[in-house]
Amino acid sequence: MPKRTYKDICGIHNITRAICDYAKAEGVNPFNDAEMSKWVAARRKKNDSKANSQTVPTAEDSEGKPLTLEQLEVELSAAPTPQIAQMRKIQISGLREGLKFRQERSELIPLGEVKERDTRIANAVRAACIKLENDLPPKGVGLDEAGMQKAFRPVIRQILMDLADGQSEFWKDKDQPEEKK
Repeated sequence: MPKRTYKDICGIHNITRAICDYAKAEGVNPFNDAEMSKWVAARRKKNDSKANSQTVPTAEDSEGKPLTLEQLEVELSAAPTPQIAQMRKIQISGLREGLKFRQERSELIPLGEVKERDTRIANAVRAACIKLENDLPPKGVGLDEAGMQKAFRPVIRQILMDLADGQSEFWKDKDQPEEKK
């Protein structure tokens, strides 16, 4: 029978060479399988990946929806074990990196910018309505319904074209320099 090596012993007991050397330093005969098995069993159990997946909760709520960043931060502060806390920290940093990436690609826009753009759009629509209010009555004086429609159509089209031309102003980013015409 060929002589067993430390590599063989480590494979049999599912340990590393460093652990095998540690056992030897504590006086355990690594070539005695019964003695080595007893010593390995008495050591603190190493976290098994299967055990972790069963004991560590996923990043979903009770309905199966993904947890938000705020919910993960609350779960981090209430984590019962260091492994769960570490997992939550990794999930939080991953979400933050994802948010930064999406903001850089302009998939997410800060709420302040959205409100500012909405205000610009509302002001443009308001100005268009005031223009309609001022331009239409004089054109409709003394006309029947069909005549009013004919007279109003060019004014309305012009206002819609002005809004369409000004549309790029609504969505222009502050950071981008204006293009020279």
